[in-house]
Amino acid sequence: MDNRSIENKSLPDRLLNVAEVGQFVGLSRAGIYKRLKAGDFPAALQVSPGAVRWRQSEVLAWIDSRQRVTHHPRATSAAA
Repeated sequence: MDNRSIENKSLPDRLLNVAEVGQFVGLSRAGIYKRLKAGDFPAALQVSPGAVRWRQSEVLAWIDSRQRVTHHPRATSAAA
């Protein structure tokens, strides 16, 4: 078994607030909640009546699941 996987399992999963999530994914607060409402973003955890947090591992997995762009979409439409 790989030692990194053992080490990663022993580390606590950091909880991120919406501002930190926005920095990771490059979305505004409104953009995060829009995707959350559409079901296209990891669910938040209710940590208190007025606060939610996201598991860092779930946000990173969401980032990894995004399709990679090999060219800028507007570059092809501008050339046409």
